[in-house]
Amino acid sequence: MDNYIIFNNKRSKLYAFLAVLTLCFFSCNQNKQTKENMKNETSTEKVTEPNITETNRKIVEDFADIFYTQKNVTKAFEKYVSEDYIQHNPNILDGPKAAIDALKPMFDNTEATFIIKQMLVDGDMAMILIHAKKDSTVLGGAVADIYRLEEGKIVEHWDIKEEIPSNAINPHAMFNTEE
Repeated sequence: MDNYIIFNNKRSKLYAFLAVLTLCFFSCNQNKQTKENMKNETSTEKVTEPNITETNRKIVEDFADIFYTQKNVTKAFEKYVSEDYIQHNPNILDGPKAAIDALKPMFDNTEATFIIKQMLVDGDMAMILIHAKKDSTVLGGAVADIYRLEEGKIVEHWDIKEEIPSNAINPHAMFNTEE
């Protein structure tokens, strides 16, 4: 009996009932507020993230068209690359001017082709897989250009290159479709 509270009169029972009712009210109200806050935070993340991805997808698609398809390096970099551009290719210095100077001769080659095979954009990151060839006499190679965007501009770049072997051991093509 020591662990139980015994209510001997109606007033004690009324106070106990009101206390329990008050605790339930505050507990339920707090639970409801927590669920609403979680819902709002979750819905904000879900609404914001696809918008960033979609906005960046349009930017990357336009950049890719100007850069790889039209082969207009200067226009692509002036329109979409930040002045604070960080270059992770060890053979090119930071900044858009250094990239333009390094890439323009390759892209000015009328024989060269840069065919976009895959494009992935997720939040502030983008990856473009290209089949690059300096002319029609070579198999060329696969290039994966990886970009990070910030406020509508490309601010960082990495690239990975792999030549297409003439005698591949693996029968799977490097790209999903061949030209």
